[in-house]
Amino acid sequence: MTAVPNTTKVVVDTESTTADELADATVRHLGHLTAEATTRHLRSQRFLAAHDAAVDGIAETVSALRDASADVILVHDDPEDQRELWFGPGTQDIASEEAAGFTRARLVDVIIRSAILQQIPVKIIPSTGPSGPDDNTAAVKAETIDTTPF
Repeated sequence: MTAVPNTTKVVVDTESTTADELADATVRHLGHLTAEATTRHLRSQRFLAAHDAAVDGIAETVSALRDASADVILVHDDPEDQRELWFGPGTQDIASEEAAGFTRARLVDVIIRSAILQQIPVKIIPSTGPSGPDDNTAAVKAETIDTTPF
């Protein structure tokens, strides 16, 4: 028998397995993988911040986006959070106050926009409270964090 890596789940289709049961199992499995990856990202960020290889908080994350020093962005998207920033036509144009040619938008949307335009991976994280990055927002170096999708 061929050995199956421990990261692979074996799914067996039997007459007693319905499509709905298989879909539910798939959703549970993907949810588990996503939760594990998020935990790894947050642990890496906490370790790296302690060694000056990551920044956290809105001001520091925005600064990292402005000077193109961010390689991975971690951010929590709370629909209730309506704080705003301004963004301009350039990928790194972010301002905390109105500026000529800039548009106002939700803070998290401006951060995500800048990251995407700079081709920086964005990891959406849950609210982490006092154990996570300040303001649930951080920037880290890609070579120091696992950037796999799950």
